[in-house]
Amino acid sequence: MTKKELLELKAFQEMPDDAEILFRTNKQLPMCEPLTSKHLFLTQQCTNIDAVMRVPFYVKQRPVAKYKTALIIDAMPFDYMTNKLNVSFEL
Repeated sequence: MTKKELLELKAFQEMPDDAEILFRTNKQLPMCEPLTSKHLFLTQQCTNIDAVMRVPFYVKQRPVAKYKTALIIDAMPFDYMTNKLNVSFEL
């Protein structure tokens, strides 16, 4: 879904200004975790990096890099998983 599509959604437009956006961490709304700014980040990545890198340096007609921009929302907040579910993560 694009930003434009989200903003044009009837359900989104009808939401009151004080409506919360939550993670579905429980069946009961008061037990769900609220979405905060620490759960969101904006990123941009090259989508054709292989084609760009494959062309030798001396070639004049290089492929144009194409980028995709996205707002990433955590699938489930790490703080919820560690504090409420006692899940630990190691890289």
